[in-house]
Amino acid sequence: MLELTEMCADALRAAQPEIDAFNAELRSLQGEEGFVHTAGALHRLAHWDE
Repeated sequence: MLELTEMCADALRAAQPEIDAFNAELRSLQGEEGFVHTAGALHRLAHWDE
């Protein structure tokens, strides 16, 4: 499991509004079903070796 330093955690929290905006735009382009499919595929890629 990845553990972030406090500085990295702060940076991730600061970036969260941009991450949320990106996800919202992607969801609007792909539709809910496409977004869920893409998110699932990315999750599987991130955890391929488990």
